[in-house]
Amino acid sequence: MTQQAQPSGGLLHDVWAPPSLRAEPTVAPIEGGLRDLPGWAWGLLARQGVGCVAGALDSYLRPSLQSLPDPRQMADMAPACERLAQALAAQEPIVIYGDYDVDGVCAAALLVSFLRGLG
Repeated sequence: MTQQAQPSGGLLHDVWAPPSLRAEPTVAPIEGGLRDLPGWAWGLLARQGVGCVAGALDSYLRPSLQSLPDPRQMADMAPACERLAQALAAQEPIVIYGDYDVDGVCAAALLVSFLRGLG
């Protein structure tokens, strides 16, 4: 079960304390240059489900294009690509929606930049 940060101190003086970030027993700092990671980092990796399988930590921390999942496996990717190609060919306006967190804004900006580059 995932632990959540809990407030303490009353309505006007809440102090948020994160759950413990100590390394879990199933994750041991055994791989090459990753031995120097602090305990809290091992705890975060454990919470992400990254284990001690040879190369798993390194590929998680230093991913390559070959290790990324195939985006064509996402639901409805083929029809979405077909519709986008149709809109580009017909020079239709395209709306790009991104949420307001960092990855949403970055993804929207990258997509706008890419589509503008196509003309």
